[in-house]
Amino acid sequence: MKNRSFWDGLAMGTAAGLMLGMVMLMSRRREPTPMERTRMVVGRTARQAVRRARGVIGDMAGKFSD
Repeated sequence: MKNRSFWDGLAMGTAAGLMLGMVMLMSRRREPTPMERTRMVVGRTARQAVRRARGVIGDMAGKFSD
């Protein structure tokens, strides 16, 4: 009996995943509004800046620890 509930859960998870994937694909097709596009660009720029800052801080810490 335990095995059957596993397969039921797997089927339910697969169905939910497929539905979610279809919804995401359908919503991605439409063109983002200018506000959404700006938010995406700002978010990407902020992430890159944080990554660069971490690298610089890591370099400085490395120099001081020598």
